[in-house]
Amino acid sequence: MKRKGIAFLMLLAVCGVSGCRAGSTIQGNRTEPQSTEQRILEESEKIAEDYRKIYEAAVDKGRLGQREVIGEIVERLGECGYTVVDSANQIDMVNAKEAEAFCLKAQNGQEAEVFLLVVTDEGGFVRYDLRAFQGKIKVRRSLLRWENGAPEAGHLTEYTAYTWSYTEKGYLFLEEYHPSGFDGPSGHTAIRIKPLDASCREWNRKCLEMVGYGANNLFVSDWSEPDFQSLNFCDLYEILYRMKHGRQAPYDFKLGRVCVEIPEKEFEEVFTEYFRVDAGILKQKMTWHEKTGTYQYRARGIYDCGNGTEPPYPEVTDVCENADGTVKLTVHAVWAERNTDCAFSHEVTVRPLENGAFQYVSNHVIPSEMNVEPLWYKERLSDEEWTEAVGGVEISGNSQNVLEKGYNLPINKAEKERASQECLNTMNLIREQYVDSGKNKNTGEILTDEELGEMVQVLCQTGNIVIASGAYPGEMQNYERMESFLNQALAGEKSKETIYEIYPSGTVCRKEFSYDGENLYLLSCTGIWQEGGTPGVSGISRARVKSWRYTEKGWFCYELCVPEPPEVTEIVDGSAMLRVKPLKEEYREIGRNRTRGVGEPDDEILTGVRRAASPVCGIRCGQPAVWLGKIRMRQLCPECFQNICTGGGGPV
Repeated sequence: MKRKGIAFLMLLAVCGVSGCRAGSTIQGNRTEPQSTEQRILEESEKIAEDYRKIYEAAVDKGRLGQREVIGEIVERLGECGYTVVDSANQIDMVNAKEAEAFCLKAQNGQEAEVFLLVVTDEGGFVRYDLRAFQGKIKVRRSLLRWENGAPEAGHLTEYTAYTWSYTEKGYLFLEEYHPSGFDGPSGHTAIRIKPLDASCREWNRKCLEMVGYGANNLFVSDWSEPDFQSLNFCDLYEILYRMKHGRQAPYDFKLGRVCVEIPEKEFEEVFTEYFRVDAGILKQKMTWHEKTGTYQYRARGIYDCGNGTEPPYPEVTDVCENADGTVKLTVHAVWAERNTDCAFSHEVTVRPLENGAFQYVSNHVIPSEMNVEPLWYKERLSDEEWTEAVGGVEISGNSQNVLEKGYNLPINKAEKERASQECLNTMNLIREQYVDSGKNKNTGEILTDEELGEMVQVLCQTGNIVIASGAYPGEMQNYERMESFLNQALAGEKSKETIYEIYPSGTVCRKEFSYDGENLYLLSCTGIWQEGGTPGVSGISRARVKSWRYTEKGWFCYELCVPEPPEVTEIVDGSAMLRVKPLKEEYREIGRNRTRGVGEPDDEILTGVRRAASPVCGIRCGQPAVWLGKIRMRQLCPECFQNICTGGGGPV
């Protein structure tokens, strides 16, 4: 299924993918009564049993995630009397009258209640318990997913919609408030309540859904055959290949780090399938090597992948057959991020062919003062711009391997939302300990070693790998798993492991290390405490580990890729160290005695390895430096590091 964006908006925006069954429920600054939560979660698990046979059959046949299966689940739950729709809004809501009546009452300021089930691609559902009062909507949202063949409900959260609207076309938009600069899950939800004409849905699935609006300009620019001047064919190769062959193109594009030479016939037939275009035009618009008879192609990479904004999705709203046999489709762009079911509209003309095939004829964006600029779209870099951006090209056989810079690497929405939610879930486990400590991050108060130890023990008992970073760091708990991960990576085996590091300020950093058989990467998510002891996410980033080693004494030493001159004027140090194996207690006690009241211990004397300084940002802001390296021997927080990476330079 092409478009996952809206599914993630609903599923992962708050729920994440790590599970805790029927745990405490955070509602801003308070905890919901257990009985209410338990009732909702137990009820959801019973609901899942109503379609267990459909789910199990789909898993056995490898069909989970297919629209037909999702439709079967929606239909089955509808037969049981529930109001239900799919997470991609591509199937008409069943039993929609209750939901529509709720929305109309809410618009009139009346009190009303309803609960909706939104079926996800994974075979579970997001449940929305909605209550309208005084023109506001209170949202209770929870997730049901299948674990080892059993339904498990959890992640129940509650909020009052910051904004909400019910549109004439039948979309319910809900927005959860997030403070400025929030880098966690999106707070936007879009649910289509009114049905859409079946013909419109069919044309949408056939001609628009797989292309969408992300990283291509097929539907955001004006063009008409035979003039394809404004159309970027390069952006369409992988999309059209998948449409034509039903699978991904058989090349490893390495996220824009590789240029691939594709045989002429293989490349051109992808475009002539969907456009009435001459091969000569393709050769003019793209990089064609006459000597080898190949086209040079690269996928978009981190330098031209856009700004990370989730794009809208297309929805055909009208179908008109023209006298020449072509079909004009009127399309509205539905954009949950802006709470609108028409960010802009356009007309796509297609030419139906035999056996259900078709060709694109033209696209025209309908002018309107209400149109939203396509902020999610970024022009593809030219070959010259790309070569300059990546800093060099390594030739290897028929492909060119790009030496990417290795920092600020892209993070897909699913990973970002998963990391955020898992970090928040983990912080909720130690929320009581943090609140009881009475510390105020705004006054610079720090946790004592004893308070840090309590938090470590709580997370340790839940199976997390955790370490405290205090005046003298404690032992890594459940270190055996981290050591196993490192040994697997040393043996060249693909593996992944996550650790949590708690800092004296109370900040929690979730560090996910993954080895792909060639490179080691770090996905870092920083969790902070907000007013009232509510956890929040201040930043998420990914970087490649430039070099690393695991010493006999149990130190994991690594250096992350960071900006280097002349890209930056300051020297940035991406090196870091973590003690994995526990230090002998007699050595640890000596270290405590030597350094008590002095500051950082001199581990070099005890272990032969020098520790880095306590991670506090050295550029005035005073926030914990929990991501990358140091600058002029001063460690940086994520915001200052990002500011420097983007040319801001940070505070002076």
